[in-house]
Amino acid sequence: MSKNIDALSYVIRGKNRRDVLKTLGKHALLRQADVAKLAKMYRTHARRTLLELEDKKLIKCVNEKESQGKLYQITPSGKTILKELNEIYN
Repeated sequence: MSKNIDALSYVIRGKNRRDVLKTLGKHALLRQADVAKLAKMYRTHARRTLLELEDKKLIKCVNEKESQGKLYQITPSGKTILKELNEIYN
């Protein structure tokens, strides 16, 4: 079981959080618009979810200083949570 049970519980409770984390787990870098398209959600929902996951240190923005076209990637902590999600849901 995860050392960070709070983060795992947090991601499990939100479908958008699960979907965004899974999407970022399949791709090296993605923009907000790409995440929204691949996860099949509104861009505003994708943005809010990206900020939530970034706050929990499960993903990171690799070009924070850009005002547009920000790129996101999953962190090692996010990969651990994703692996545990896959064990639970598969």
